[in-house]
Amino acid sequence: MNPAQTIVDILRIHASRNPDRLIYQFLRDGEIISSTLTCGEILQKATAVADQLHFHGINRGERALLVYPSGPEFVISLLGCMAAGVIAVPASAPRPRRHDERLERIVRDAEVSAILTSETLVDDLQTRMVDSWRDGAAPRLITPNQQESPSPSTSMPNLGSGDIAFLQYTSGSTGKPKGVMVSHGNILNNLSYIETAFQLVPSETVSVTWLPSFHDMGLIDGLLEPLYLSCPGIIMPPAAFLQKPVRWLQAISNFRGTHSGGPNFAYQLCARINENQRETLDLSSWTTAYSGAEPVRELTIRQFSEVFRPQGFQKRYFYPCYGLAENTLMVSGGMADTPPVALQFHTQSLLRGQAQLAHSGEEPSTTLVSSGKVWLDTDLRIVNPKNCRECTPGEIGEVWVKGSSAGQGYWQDSARTDETFKAQLEKLNGCLDGPFLRTGDLGFLWDGELFVAGRLKDVIIIKGHNHYPQDIEASVEECHPSLRPAACAAFSAQDGTDERLVLAVEVERTALRSFDEKSVFAAIRRVVSENHDLSVSAICLLRPGSIPKTSSGKIQRHRCLQAFLSNQLRSVASWCRSNITPENQLVRLSDHEFFLQPSIKS
Repeated sequence: MNPAQTIVDILRIHASRNPDRLIYQFLRDGEIISSTLTCGEILQKATAVADQLHFHGINRGERALLVYPSGPEFVISLLGCMAAGVIAVPASAPRPRRHDERLERIVRDAEVSAILTSETLVDDLQTRMVDSWRDGAAPRLITPNQQESPSPSTSMPNLGSGDIAFLQYTSGSTGKPKGVMVSHGNILNNLSYIETAFQLVPSETVSVTWLPSFHDMGLIDGLLEPLYLSCPGIIMPPAAFLQKPVRWLQAISNFRGTHSGGPNFAYQLCARINENQRETLDLSSWTTAYSGAEPVRELTIRQFSEVFRPQGFQKRYFYPCYGLAENTLMVSGGMADTPPVALQFHTQSLLRGQAQLAHSGEEPSTTLVSSGKVWLDTDLRIVNPKNCRECTPGEIGEVWVKGSSAGQGYWQDSARTDETFKAQLEKLNGCLDGPFLRTGDLGFLWDGELFVAGRLKDVIIIKGHNHYPQDIEASVEECHPSLRPAACAAFSAQDGTDERLVLAVEVERTALRSFDEKSVFAAIRRVVSENHDLSVSAICLLRPGSIPKTSSGKIQRHRCLQAFLSNQLRSVASWCRSNITPENQLVRLSDHEFFLQPSIKS
């Protein structure tokens, strides 16, 4: 029986057996190794951070905000908090000279006792967060420095699997951020889950990541999975990838990466890499190319696989998966070494809430990519959110999950915790089954595989018909070369009588000075009409990088609507043919009453 109760226990085991085992290699600029960490070094430095926390009076169960740029300091401080029994609260580093309301909300909500940060960010944090402290008691700012650490402590708290390890604040794609309480047991279960689902072999696995360390995918899979497996983990900052996407693939090529991935948009960006850069790559080592965090597009899979076939990439290693912070990370995934499953369904049947396969040549149809099946002890059901009864196969409903990876609830929010983490499935005999985690995502099961259809709260209902915004967004992004990939938001607004479709989409930086706005507007209206039988009522073409997104890169459609109504979108051109004003917006009674029925007016 494995005695490990926490990831720190795992670290201690690895360090005792092989202290010189190299775990992390950090590429500060995305290309050259700037620092490394072995098992022994990680344990030594994390213990020193734990000692500092105790020295400063930060006790077990208190919260410490972690604000770092990507790099070794974050990893060490995270593990130091865990070793000390202090609940870590990972957060993104604020942008220079910008007010960060989200960071302030997290500080207040978590009631943090300390902020761990790097010396380069101390002055900026002190300046920008002067108004954040409650009751005049400012959290202690700590910049862990091993050379100034106090005498080593003789003992550390004896933590169990049920203790809270960190608060993962959700990205807030459909609402305000909420702190998911993730226990040590949740972490170990999900790390084992990932190992099983991806069929990872510790002696053969090389992980490469550019994903944000403070976000669930980058934190669990990018940082902790290599430590759990005791395998090499290559880490670069997100900015290094976004500035030059080929760096991600170069790292996989140079370090013979086997396990790496990201959202769909990352593969879209890479598919545009020029031929000269592609010729330098060897991707033959890459055997698990996971894609998650946003809808996985069959077109993206096909384009990426075709473009990088000469570099040794094989389509069968594409691995669509599904997860969320409330379940620590991973929920479902495909079979390793098996091509992704993509099926065509009747579009109208999907909009009516029942999946039906489309036969060849029938139109219109929608291609959906399977997110695979569940593993270990996870139980997944598709449930009608109105009556909490299980749907029949192929019927679209809300995805409910039960298992050891499900988080403990939302920090200090019992009402939302009960609603989201303690759902009860009503059986036909009147008995209840639960508790289940309500994901808020729509999906259906087909031959035992999960197909995710969209967010429950984002469903657009026009004239009584459901439309999934991500499908509309995918059509728009491909309709004109002047538009940026993964930078479109589709949402609905009221014109006083009816719901109307509104689109906000970024323009490519290279096209800003020369694009023909009339042809772009015409292309968008045409593709939406042809593919979705919808009429567009307003279009906003935006500056690059300006569309509201979460910290993990997901489009925030509700914020887009708010910005649109308040005329705060950074438009370079706009078109509108409806009287959409803030005064015309009607209050909806309940997000869940949106499901498969006309919008409710009050």
